[in-house]
Amino acid sequence: MSAKMLLYKHNIGILNGIAWDHITTYPTFASYVAPFQQFADQTPANGWLGYYTGDEEVIKVMNNTTTQATTD
Repeated sequence: MSAKMLLYKHNIGILNGIAWDHITTYPTFASYVAPFQQFADQTPANGWLGYYTGDEEVIKVMNNTTTQATTD
């Protein structure tokens, strides 16, 4: 199963929180976080990716993203 957010070809994205709330779909927390990482990484270089600095998991994703987009 693929996360629906990965189907969008976004130029602008926002990560505002990551909480493992689909336990029946994603058997592990790592499998739940992986689509968020992919979403961040897929933000194009000419895009923008905003994120909430108060969420520890979002910060981890942003620290590991490969995107060249503007982030703040």
